[in-house]
Amino acid sequence: MSDTMLLGALRMPLPDNPDPLTLAQLAGRAREAAERIEHDAAEIARMRSALDWYAEMAKTMQRATLRVDNQVALHILKQMALDGGKRAREALTSNERPVRPCNRS
Repeated sequence: MSDTMLLGALRMPLPDNPDPLTLAQLAGRAREAAERIEHDAAEIARMRSALDWYAEMAKTMQRATLRVDNQVALHILKQMALDGGKRAREALTSNERPVRPCNRS
């Protein structure tokens, strides 16, 4: 179910006396939402880790440049060149949600 449809299903008002089927469907959607929240939190953590690394490399390069410390600047440049964007690619490609069969409970 798409995020928009899931959000709509969760925000739909319940009748005053919902039948067991309606409650079971709502519980299923709530579990699906919980799984997505957990997945998204892990994805954000992966992306944040990569972003923090690149930010630290840039800050270190800036300090080395301002101090005219060519050895440190070259070391940082070498680390970034050897990384070649690997951290960013890994953070971006592991963001696909697992496809789960529709639970009709």
